[in-house]
Amino acid sequence: MAITNAMIILNAQMELMAHGKIGTTGRVIRVEFADGEREVPEPEEIHTFAHWKECGYSVKKGEHAIAAFPIWKYTSKAAGASEEEAQEKGYCFMKKAFWFKASQVEKIA
Repeated sequence: MAITNAMIILNAQMELMAHGKIGTTGRVIRVEFADGEREVPEPEEIHTFAHWKECGYSVKKGEHAIAAFPIWKYTSKAAGASEEEAQEKGYCFMKKAFWFKASQVEKIA
């Protein structure tokens, strides 16, 4: 089984929450561990600079990323191919991304 970006991000969120860098949403989620499934606190969302920008937010001046870790980046050798085609053909590599939490961003006016 290949590890997905969603799995990479959730693992990082759990680590960040354990170290007090992010909080919890107040909800619980079911997570499957090697020794079985259990409920754990749902970690606060984190996103990359680019994703916050897509959502209409800007990182506040002076804020630094709370984490930096690699995720899969999909690319295509052929111009115009979709992300799904790139995934199917295996055009991917690991790229370091920088992560911010909601309290570090503000709505773009």
